Amino acid sequence: MNKYYTVFSIVKIAFFFWIYDFFVYLGDTWLAIMGGSWEEQPYLADSLACILMLPFYGLIFYFGYIRKSRQENVLDTTGKTYTVTTVMTLGMGGISYGWLTLVDVAFQNIPFIQESTERFQEFEDSMGNESYFWVFLSVVAIGPIVEELIFRGLIFNEAEKIRAGWFPVIMSAVLFGLFHMEFVQIIYTIIMGFIFGLVYQRTRSFVLVCYMHILNNLLVTPPGILDNDAYFNVLTVVQIIMILPAIYLVIRWIKVY
Repeated sequence: MNKYYTVFSIVKIAFFFWIYDFFVYLGDTWLAIMGGSWEEQPYLADSLACILMLPFYGLIFYFGYIRKSRQENVLDTTGKTYTVTTVMTLGMGGISYGWLTLVDVAFQNIPFIQESTERFQEFEDSMGNESYFWVFLSVVAIGPIVEELIFRGLIFNEAEKIRAGWFPVIMSAVLFGLFHMEFVQIIYTIIMGFIFGLVYQRTRSFVLVCYMHILNNLLVTPPGILDNDAYFNVLTVVQIIMILPAIYLVIRWIKVY
């Protein structure tokens, strides 16, 4: 790939990354017109922004990348593939839990980590201040699809034009982590992004990575009937148990496929 096309791909990646903030601004403006504010209803604001982003990113992905992706799958998407990626998703949840526990136990005396943890916790606690409908749209239904369009659908495919192999997997994972901004989130979201990128590279199934992302978010953002200590205790045990099988499956996919 010559330098001109490399620079063009970098510009497009930067554009895909930057334009997100523009849509967030539009979502905030839309909410303000309705008489609300981001400070009081962040999940409603994010839902409105995602509603605007979905057709924009979706059309770019469909006309620019999806046809090429369908021709490059290495591994067919079957029921077995969904079972394997479900285990991977649960294992990712266990790793995330382990990282957040480590931060809470070992790193809380570091000021910037403590501040990051507090901001992250405040945002998590704000879920209880809004209707679950808007939390569901933002975190479970539309938000993950938009993020997968940006990072696996567009950035991954554009990065692959710069260099094939591990480069698009790693680049899309790092940008996915940085996108979440808070330090306590960046580490585990990079790991998640790497696994999503690996699965997408092997299967070229956008639906499959959306399934993994939605499942992960749904498990940790359940409806009110499941939002209790008993549910989260069971979920945590299952996720921790699945860490080793998930690592084994990821290594196997790296080696075999």
